[in-house]
Amino acid sequence: MNELHRKLFFQHLLTTAVILLAAEAALYGLIRRSAYARMETALRNHIGRISSLAQVGPDVATLDDRRADEPAFDEARLSWQVLTADDRVLSSSRDLVGGRLLPAVGGELPRDRLVVSEADVLYLGRMLVGRVRVEKARLDRAGRPAALPAAMLFDIRAAIRTEDVEQGARQLLLFLLVGFPVVLTVAGLAAHQLIGRAVRPVALALQRDRRFAGAASHQLRTPLTAMRGEIDVALRRDRSADEYADTLRRLAPTVAHMTKVIESLLTLARVEAGHLLIGSADLTTAELAAALREVIAPLPDRARVAVQDELAGTGRVAGDPVQLAQAVRNLVENALCHGGTGTVTLALRHLPGELEIQITDEGAGFPATVLAAPGARRGETTDAPARFGLALARAVVAAHGGTLTIANRDQGGGLARIGLPLLR
Repeated sequence: MNELHRKLFFQHLLTTAVILLAAEAALYGLIRRSAYARMETALRNHIGRISSLAQVGPDVATLDDRRADEPAFDEARLSWQVLTADDRVLSSSRDLVGGRLLPAVGGELPRDRLVVSEADVLYLGRMLVGRVRVEKARLDRAGRPAALPAAMLFDIRAAIRTEDVEQGARQLLLFLLVGFPVVLTVAGLAAHQLIGRAVRPVALALQRDRRFAGAASHQLRTPLTAMRGEIDVALRRDRSADEYADTLRRLAPTVAHMTKVIESLLTLARVEAGHLLIGSADLTTAELAAALREVIAPLPDRARVAVQDELAGTGRVAGDPVQLAQAVRNLVENALCHGGTGTVTLALRHLPGELEIQITDEGAGFPATVLAAPGARRGETTDAPARFGLALARAVVAAHGGTLTIANRDQGGGLARIGLPLLR
């Protein structure tokens, strides 16, 4: 089971790591792309504003100087310039001096088409560059001769540095890389706890199945060996019909014991599948007491069993009287077999909210190995050959919502107690 736990843990850890890496990669790409998209939108807006400032007068083409140095451009760390069609600079931002030109992205750009592209500007670094070519009509003034043509083409370029976005992306990547092992560790610890809780019932079930298989194999191996011995002896020579009949009579108790073991196996299988109580109904405690008397009546040592019916009033329990009676019979048989030669007492009484059934004997009590075993107070046992009936009784009582406890009495002998909830 530890191996299963390890495999599940590492598979979960690997799956979580892959999902986490994919999520972090997607988050990084989404945030970086969003930042560039916002930058491009801002760049397009700034180019549009610069384009609105360009004008052609009767004798000069320029920008509206009163608005060309707006604070918004500086805050955006924007570099811009306006050129004529022959690449003559009409105006530019303060950082573009000495005839430096921004890249002519888009090549032979058609008029009124805006393009944005990332470019490496040697003297400014990596930038997001936008460019548009717009035509402006000449603004004539009354009484002033026109020296420029009626319309003029402007080449407007602008760029925003990408270093801020890249720095933010690097910080985000560092945060994701540092956070990855932290999140993975937390997820691993949580998975270890959850897998442990999920696997624990399976481990207990496997241990219970191993104990039960050991008990069943012992219970079946012994009678099968005895039957085979009887049959081998009977077949060594020809015998009379009376001798064969005598052999069959000796085999009958063994076959009956094997039948009981197999029925117990089927009962436990129904318990594990959750089918034990299908078709069952409510019954009174008096009816259950009658069923108990009926089921212990055929026992060979019935004379040693004392029934103490202390039921007062009428109570009802939910369940299958046949299965409950069989569980009690197993405990009585166990007491008769391992409880010495004294009296075995079967007592029934009403307690607040439950029906109590006690089976006590006057023998040496339960072995220490049985009482010390994990879950012994619930009727589980590792001494399977000697306590096969306890396993079946525990399963049946648990399926009925009750409890089975075993202990040794102070005055000597063993005690098995069943508590079944009463219906309101």
